[in-house]
Amino acid sequence: MDFSAALKLARQIMDQHGCNLPLRVNGGKTVIGMLMWKKNFLTGEYIPTRLVLSRYLIVLNDEDQIKEVVLHEIAHFKVNPKNGHNWAWQQMARQLGCKEGRCSVNTNMPEGRYKAECSCGQVYYKHRAGKRVLHSNWFCRKCRGKIRFVDTLAPRIQEPVAQSLLEYHI
Repeated sequence: MDFSAALKLARQIMDQHGCNLPLRVNGGKTVIGMLMWKKNFLTGEYIPTRLVLSRYLIVLNDEDQIKEVVLHEIAHFKVNPKNGHNWAWQQMARQLGCKEGRCSVNTNMPEGRYKAECSCGQVYYKHRAGKRVLHSNWFCRKCRGKIRFVDTLAPRIQEPVAQSLLEYHI
């Protein structure tokens, strides 16, 4: 969906349901949308501060998915943040016309820079290397087989070329 059209749609849905929070955009690549909260230390209450959408993920997804995410976050806005996805949140989500559960199940996600493939066919991606992505033991969630992440942007030397370089320097 077009970036500006997605933001306009999100703002319309928020206004329609009485969610008068600022709409912000971030650079997240794993979460399409979230509602940010701030704790009032005098009263102990949580106050919603803004609704945030990912600039990368709103472009990759269609109008229905954007609507679903915004309605999902409005359901969080209308109930206490401590409810999470419990029965109170589920009831509010149904009233708003939102499907229950996580929105990320049907969301188009970008592939990460680091990729691991298991022998069972499962593929995993990570966007950041962190301390242990390339050097630790990772296991497939599906078959528990050992997998290894590889940097997809790292330059690769082909075998025949590498062999000829070794012979040249010896």
